[in-house]
Amino acid sequence: MHIFICKMAIVVVGTVNALLLHSAVPDNRLLARSTASKPPTRIRSAAGISLAAWLLALTLGRLVGYF
Repeated sequence: MHIFICKMAIVVVGTVNALLLHSAVPDNRLLARSTASKPPTRIRSAAGISLAAWLLALTLGRLVGYF
């Protein structure tokens, strides 16, 4: 049960991260950027948080059946 609660907390973190990024960066600003340049640090860090959160949620979801 403890792992399930941790998983749900991580899902909340990932969802809040996505909502904050979506509300902070307008869609046209992302499309206007050149593909050759590096994304801003704020977007790169949000992407890292998102990747870590969803991979951890996946892993914890697999472990729920064992503990």
